[in-house]
Amino acid sequence: MTFNNQLDTLLESFNDMEFYNSETFTTVTDYFLTFDSSFQLIVDGEEVNDNQFHIVETTTHSKDAIPYEIQRDILKSAIDTLSEDEKCHLSVVSSCTHYTEKYEEEISDKIKEGCELFMGKWNFSRDMLNETESELSLFDPLIGCKSHKRIISTRLRGEIS
Repeated sequence: MTFNNQLDTLLESFNDMEFYNSETFTTVTDYFLTFDSSFQLIVDGEEVNDNQFHIVETTTHSKDAIPYEIQRDILKSAIDTLSEDEKCHLSVVSSCTHYTEKYEEEISDKIKEGCELFMGKWNFSRDMLNETESELSLFDPLIGCKSHKRIISTRLRGEIS
């Protein structure tokens, strides 16, 4: 099965998801996480080329959230899946949020506006941090700390590789 087929199948599993309750809504986002070159990423016992892996996560937001908060929380959902070593060596997170057509127009517009703010990409090189990356780095100082040791991370969760 090709990567795109795997992604399509995984995303289809969210088709019947309840996207709203009285006070919140949920987004579905797929992410590519890239790690610095000194870090060796291993998924299911195999070395990963280009130090990247792919996940799909959901994030719950307040209906009152502003576009910046929506994107910050979408990014935080991806980072929360990482081990300490992975957080230290995180270099770039790229994302795509799906199902925007399933939301009320006001919510859909806020999600799209947030996506436009960051173009679905965050860079964790210390010299390239923007407001969102800086904020998350304050809450979790391991993000992008990049120890210079060669570390091997083993992922055994069900991510798409």
